[in-house]
Amino acid sequence: MIQATNSSNVDFATAIHGSSTGASQHTIAGLFNNTSTNGLGVVGSSSATSGFTIGVEGNVSSSSGTGVYGLASSTTGTNNGVLGQTGSASGYGMRGENTSVTGGTGIFGLSGPKLSAPFANPTGVFGEANGPGGFGVFGFSSNDGTGVFAQSSGSNGAALVAQGVGGASAAHFFGRIEVAGAINKDYGASTHQAVPIAYGTVSSTGAIVSGSGNWTVVWNAGTLQYEITIPGVSYSTSMTTVLTPIAVGAPRIGGASSVGTDLAVAFFTTASAKVQVSFHFVVYNP
Repeated sequence: MIQATNSSNVDFATAIHGSSTGASQHTIAGLFNNTSTNGLGVVGSSSATSGFTIGVEGNVSSSSGTGVYGLASSTTGTNNGVLGQTGSASGYGMRGENTSVTGGTGIFGLSGPKLSAPFANPTGVFGEANGPGGFGVFGFSSNDGTGVFAQSSGSNGAALVAQGVGGASAAHFFGRIEVAGAINKDYGASTHQAVPIAYGTVSSTGAIVSGSGNWTVVWNAGTLQYEITIPGVSYSTSMTTVLTPIAVGAPRIGGASSVGTDLAVAFFTTASAKVQVSFHFVVYNP
């Protein structure tokens, strides 16, 4: 047994100091071993009830070093490389901070390659909440940042997967949702895009009244039809198009066709005469 006491009030006063001066290899400044089935190799305790105290601190100067490293070497069981626990309702069991002014990562989770069952889906970061209203993983951002960011580089991967079990909802969103890509839905037999690629309202003269903002329109007086351009989309009649005439006293029949890469919209009377009319349109590309 070794016991050391330092009663100095000087900053960074040390009771036990170990030093290893080797320039290479895996040298160790201090090694503690405990063979008990409930033993602890190293315990760091700070008993002050106030102040910014630290039980255990690890510090490295290397640009590729690790301040604190935890290893659970057993390949079976529910072990932990590093376990953090707090009894405070406003505390953090584990907290990571990155103080770089150019950006960085507070906590990084990495899991190994895909294995066979029951380890078929390795997990980089796992969060679990046992209390009602709790959060398994909580992300918060101020100053125009991102609370939680998910990214996948695999051709069949998913950046984010949410699953509701036992009747629970897979996700709840409170506020605006912005999507840059497609939103697909499984319709049973196949999966297709579930939202329109363009929609809007056009006046009888061929002016944009409102809409998704990703299209333009002109009235072609020669062919008596509206021609709608959706940039990046080559319109075809295989796309689902919904046309609704607005505020007309007599029946009007709408028809959609393609002219070049554009959507051509024409309206007819019951006598098959082409007419101008204000209308709504919605285009889906399944």
